[in-house]
Amino acid sequence: MLFHTFEFLILFTVTTVCAFASRGRLRQAVLLAASLFFYAWGSLEYIPLFCLLILYTYGCGFVVERHKNRALLAGIITLTFAPLLFYKYWPFLCSQIGPDFYRQMGAARIGLPIGISFYTFQAVAYLVDVWRGDQKAERSLLSYSLFISFFPQLVAGPIERASQLLDQIKQDFAFDYQRTVQGLRLMAAGLFMKVFVADNIAFVVDEVYSRGETANGLFLLIGTFLFGMQIYCDFNGYTTIARGTARILGIELVRNFNQPYFSKSVTEFWRRWHISLSFWFRDYLYIPLGGSRCGQARSCFNLFITFLVSGIWHGANWTFAIWGGVNGLILIVEKLLHIKKEKHSRAERIIGWLYTWIFINLAWVFFRAQTLDDALHILKRIFADLIPTLYGLVSAHIGIFEIIPSRGRFLWTLGLSLTGIFCVWAYSFYETRKGQFEVCVGQWNPVARWTLYLFLLGVALCFGAMGSKGQFIYFRF
Repeated sequence: MLFHTFEFLILFTVTTVCAFASRGRLRQAVLLAASLFFYAWGSLEYIPLFCLLILYTYGCGFVVERHKNRALLAGIITLTFAPLLFYKYWPFLCSQIGPDFYRQMGAARIGLPIGISFYTFQAVAYLVDVWRGDQKAERSLLSYSLFISFFPQLVAGPIERASQLLDQIKQDFAFDYQRTVQGLRLMAAGLFMKVFVADNIAFVVDEVYSRGETANGLFLLIGTFLFGMQIYCDFNGYTTIARGTARILGIELVRNFNQPYFSKSVTEFWRRWHISLSFWFRDYLYIPLGGSRCGQARSCFNLFITFLVSGIWHGANWTFAIWGGVNGLILIVEKLLHIKKEKHSRAERIIGWLYTWIFINLAWVFFRAQTLDDALHILKRIFADLIPTLYGLVSAHIGIFEIIPSRGRFLWTLGLSLTGIFCVWAYSFYETRKGQFEVCVGQWNPVARWTLYLFLLGVALCFGAMGSKGQFIYFRF
């Protein structure tokens, strides 16, 4: 079930009314029922697997709390990861062995359960925290089940820690007008980012990458930079809606993005982008490998392995492995050169931002391309055609419509995309200077507030058609 559909609006409204009309365990039961219904709507066949994972990790919590055995924990975690490894990577491994083996194993019929990467990581974090003694094993199966399945963040995060979410789940919250208004503002902002900005950009990017074999390098570069904004608005739009829905229900989810495209280094970018996942890999992979405590060479190796695994987590394809690897390598370079996020002069800040923005967006080519050959071809065309095309544009040897299709829908959608991008950048600048958007808007005068509300609502209805667009990008991870 998608956030930008009437089905979700109905489910959320009914759930909110029922949740605030109940107390204690009944309230948790209402939220759990809504969460399971939400998941079953789009992934009914995987409900038994989902429930089995909840029961298994719930019981294992008591085991790892009582037996502080590292080998036992490793075995339990391996079994927890087993469904994820099978559904996500077994078809890819079969395809690498050969097409005959792929067909014989029936790999084409294996689908990926929605959100399996996210709720598996959340369960593993819980088990490790219990083993470390940072978290007590949860006694209530109802509370634990809701912790794993809480519907706003179930299928695409943020990945919550038990210490953050479990305590909130157990508390009762009365209806709070101010909190509800702030939640609705977050939902409106997230909906705008998804249906107006990300979905319009998606049409342009799809057109660009479908012409990868013949498109001009500058055309491909424009499409690549647009994809950087598409994935940001798509994923940040999802988590913003998730935070808004959870806030209305009295639960605060962690902020998953902190204006990442304002970063002055790639290291800083990964502290601001998909924060819950970056911290997960830091706490449960990088630090256990030794972190930065075991010499510079080993620290660089640990950093590279962490980002390589992060790339593979995103998808079973060589493109994701390369994407993770190149990000790991640039972080190692920054580490060796002692490039930090703090920049003293304006020139340093501008240069740092520009290099970060260019690198991150060019790396997205591996993330977006279907195959490694496609990604390498696109990058080759970008670098081969860029300077000659720019020279041709300046000297009027090349017309703008020779590199960009002149079809009406493409140009109209491109215009909408650029308008949306301008709004998102303005939104980002506002937050960096004034504070959190959902709080600061409450200080505006009523005319300005309601103008904004009606604008966001009109955009959602006119351009989103409440569900006519595609899924969120991170649903497939």
